[in-house]
Amino acid sequence: MSTKQKTVKVTLAGPHDHQGRQCKEGDQIDVTPRQKVWLEKIGKLNSPRPGGYQPGETESSKKIGGKDSNKGAEQ
Repeated sequence: MSTKQKTVKVTLAGPHDHQGRQCKEGDQIDVTPRQKVWLEKIGKLNSPRPGGYQPGETESSKKIGGKDSNKGAEQ
């Protein structure tokens, strides 16, 4: 029985060979989480988006403010 590894989609920051295929900057490839970490370390992935937003993240999880946003602030 073979088990399929979980993969994540990443965007390349520059040229890279992936599974025998030449990829260019901006190409998206599926890699394992371990491969993603390696690609990040060697600078092959685009850096995170400004403000830390990542696709798949909901706006409500990034929500700032609200009626209690100044709670504990000096007045």
